[in-house]
Amino acid sequence: MLPGPPERLTCPQCGGHKHILTLMSGNTFGATVWSDTKKDYPMLPSPSPVQRCPHCGGYYFYADAERATVNHDVPANKEERSLWQEADSNWFGELSFEETDEAFDTLYGETLPEEKKFELLFLWLFSFNDTFNGRGKDGRTPTEELLAKQITVLGILISMCPDNGLFLCELHRELGEFEECLKVARGLSGLDDFAASVLRQIVAHAEAHDRRVFAISFSRDNLFTMWDEEIHLP
Repeated sequence: MLPGPPERLTCPQCGGHKHILTLMSGNTFGATVWSDTKKDYPMLPSPSPVQRCPHCGGYYFYADAERATVNHDVPANKEERSLWQEADSNWFGELSFEETDEAFDTLYGETLPEEKKFELLFLWLFSFNDTFNGRGKDGRTPTEELLAKQITVLGILISMCPDNGLFLCELHRELGEFEECLKVARGLSGLDDFAASVLRQIVAHAEAHDRRVFAISFSRDNLFTMWDEEIHLP
């Protein structure tokens, strides 16, 4: 992974600037694919789809920000060095779970375009699973309110993805609806080898009444592409 020059984001709400890192090159070495479809690429990070403005505290979609790249691979003066330092401290604009939860409450609504609804739903779900449900690093326990919100988010995704059987199995499993997960699984057919392998792993966790996300086991170089093709969502 080779970092590139800072990228300046302009907040659509207040016009304030923040700087985050860019990449000149990266790779997928050490990648992990998770059952909830999250892909962790340690050597190929990307900007968070939602950013927080350090000036007004508001949240906005990365795609909606005015963006400009500092045109220097190496900082040439004190002002440019400060931009690189700011970008380094901001990394790619990741949000904590608390910030993600606040961003979801702020941005999600009926008038939001469907593509951005997907972005927010997955951002919240991935952050929840990162923090509490299988990828947690600090042993935190979600509150009853957050567990109820998880059910809401999963339910919305189920309603938005009625024809994606493999993903539906996973959503029902994470909800704890193990029999429904197995019922959907029994109705799936014509899956390629990789999708069938993923399904077997989901079923095994459902039969064990395990709601936590888990890392997908794979053995071929093209499995990442196959997973993308199988459960890609808008």
